Amino acid sequence: MMWNGLALLGGAAFLIGAAGLSDAGAGAGIGQEGNAPGAKPDVAKILGERSFWGKDFPALLGYLRTWDQVGEPKVAVYPERATGVTPHRRADAARQAAEKLGAALAKGQPQPKAERSPVVKAASKDEHPAPFKTEVVVGDDGLSRVALTSAGARFLAPDLSLNKVKGQLGLPEQVTQEVVQTEKDERPAVLTHHYYAEKAVDFVTSDIAPRPELVSRVVLDVNAVSADLFPREVKP
Repeated sequence: MMWNGLALLGGAAFLIGAAGLSDAGAGAGIGQEGNAPGAKPDVAKILGERSFWGKDFPALLGYLRTWDQVGEPKVAVYPERATGVTPHRRADAARQAAEKLGAALAKGQPQPKAERSPVVKAASKDEHPAPFKTEVVVGDDGLSRVALTSAGARFLAPDLSLNKVKGQLGLPEQVTQEVVQTEKDERPAVLTHHYYAEKAVDFVTSDIAPRPELVSRVVLDVNAVSADLFPREVKP
């Protein structure tokens, strides 16, 4: 079940093989891969690779800064929903976080840079409510997380595989593995994180997925990706 992955980014887990390669080409260790020779793919290239994303991903990006407004540093984008990575042990705390996110959605969102219009759909000022709804999801670690979803939404391309990612972007800059402990009497899941663009984008696979070669979610660093998509905020 895919919600196994929701336990990963803030539940009981530990990392193995976390060290990456330097630009100088240091030798690879356990759980590592180097980057392909030549220029490294940046955020713009990754977001602009249409074969990675579903039809509703550009709209999701239009509301990306909303997550920063509620203190979420990263967002895990699944095929049909996006979740924050902050775990909540109490149901009432999770509900309050969902309400806070909903209120942030109703606020005006920044307009993207003109050159990013091909990859991000600007949030409409007249769109009330926003095209997404908030809900609370529970991972196998028993902890709750806030999610955005919409009926029939598709955020990732069907059958997005790691081979397709590597074919378009080259080898990741760093690869780590994460062992996710759950409260169920079953073996833990092993998640493999494939980092690009200085860890701004993380393609994640799981060894317990029906097809482990498929990307189960893509984790976006909210500040790093937002900096590429939106003009710099001017604070009074």
